[in-house]
Amino acid sequence: MDISKKDIDAVLADVAALKRDLAKAIARFKDTTEDGVGEAQDYVEEIRDELAGLYKDASKRGQKTMKSVGRKVEDQPVAALLIAFGIGFVLSRLISR
Repeated sequence: MDISKKDIDAVLADVAALKRDLAKAIARFKDTTEDGVGEAQDYVEEIRDELAGLYKDASKRGQKTMKSVGRKVEDQPVAALLIAFGIGFVLSRLISR
């Protein structure tokens, strides 16, 4: 088997081409990964903003409900006491089973 300079040069050229292709592939993968991370971060921020809005809405509704219940209790304390007793009785019966 006779290896000529031409064969060695061809192998070296192939190795150099492989190195360039690998470097390009790594760079492309890195760019793709960075883009994906950026998109994921944007998505997380959108979700966080949406959850913050939902929390604020729920908090406001809860406060309104508490004020409404408070007014009803002030307006009709006997009825509120009977309702609370009834709920407590039913829950105690359910829990004792």
